[in-house]
Amino acid sequence: MKTLSSLYRSALLAQTAETSFERREAFHLRYQVYCLERGFEPIEECRDGVETDAHDDRAIHFITRYRHTGRALGVTRLVMDHSDAPLPIEAHGIAAVNHELDRQRGMGRRLGEVSRLAVTRELKQLCRPASPQGGEPRPPRIIPLHVSLGLLALLYKKSCQQRISHWVVLLDAALVRCYARFGIQGEPLGPIIDHRGPRQPLLISVSEIGERIQRRCPPLAQLVSDFLSQPIPGSTVQPLQPRNTEGVTAQGRAPEPLPIAL
Repeated sequence: MKTLSSLYRSALLAQTAETSFERREAFHLRYQVYCLERGFEPIEECRDGVETDAHDDRAIHFITRYRHTGRALGVTRLVMDHSDAPLPIEAHGIAAVNHELDRQRGMGRRLGEVSRLAVTRELKQLCRPASPQGGEPRPPRIIPLHVSLGLLALLYKKSCQQRISHWVVLLDAALVRCYARFGIQGEPLGPIIDHRGPRQPLLISVSEIGERIQRRCPPLAQLVSDFLSQPIPGSTVQPLQPRNTEGVTAQGRAPEPLPIAL
């Protein structure tokens, strides 16, 4: 049976965009998704087929690729908090949100905003390997969830390395529910914001993610452990991959561990 970890060892690769070429790949995929596929950003404001903004220079960018072709399938970023530049969410001018962020900073919290999560709708076309020869196993099916979970696992790894204590996110109701299913939960920062539809600003404790995903989504916990090359803090899940391999508030009773269909 295929697992999320085996899928990332055989078919997918999550990595940090280190070079200018890799960053341009990320910006181009954002253009494809945010401008062409979803119409979130005006095409005429995005030159040369890339979508960028003023926050990209102080962000860490992440890409998930299809190993067999090298094509980028999904991207996201982690915008680092600096005293001389506000986080993207602060540009909305919501007093309650900005006040709470200042309060968190005053408590010594290290913040990073997760944004620009984009997965192309062309997964079927981009992940269409050659037909297997006689006796060869059929390649695994890639769905957007597989791509997003790899990005979240790598985000968690880099946040631990950068000593980020909390993620700031702006999510629609569907993504809030989806994240919570996997154990990625947060507390409201303020009221719902109208940004491409209603969005909830959340503050997510990075230190609590490890235990929650181990309990609610063991396949994701295993992938995170693989990316860390060591057990998640407070976890007994052991990494399966080599050490130099790099690849991602519900109330009441916790849900059963969630399987990942491959």
